Amino acid sequence: MLKLSEKEKKLSKEEFVDIIERLREANDLVNKVDELFHNSRENLELDFCNGASLQISHEPIVVKLLEKLMEDQGDDIGYFIYELDYGREYEEGCITDQDGNNIDFSTAEKLYDYLNSNIRGIGA
Repeated sequence: MLKLSEKEKKLSKEEFVDIIERLREANDLVNKVDELFHNSRENLELDFCNGASLQISHEPIVVKLLEKLMEDQGDDIGYFIYELDYGREYEEGCITDQDGNNIDFSTAEKLYDYLNSNIRGIGA
């Protein structure tokens, strides 16, 4: 049985950012397809037509795996993806630590750095 070292269990920053970017791109594609369907006069009567049906429901599984791999006990990855729309909705001051200091979740890189810092779990 192959045993991984603690270092091998963690994702590199590049791997983490690549996974987040792929999730964002898939999400953006679904949103564009949804918009095309909703803007098409021919499809107005088809309530069941949406881009989400074109996407394999892998996002929640990937997010859960990322949370486990990154030891994210505060749901910070989910917050970054779902509440901050992959950091696009981030505004300075929207996330602070216990002392009121700003925590920057504007990019996947900054989220990764935060998750690897000594401070953890602001989303809890």
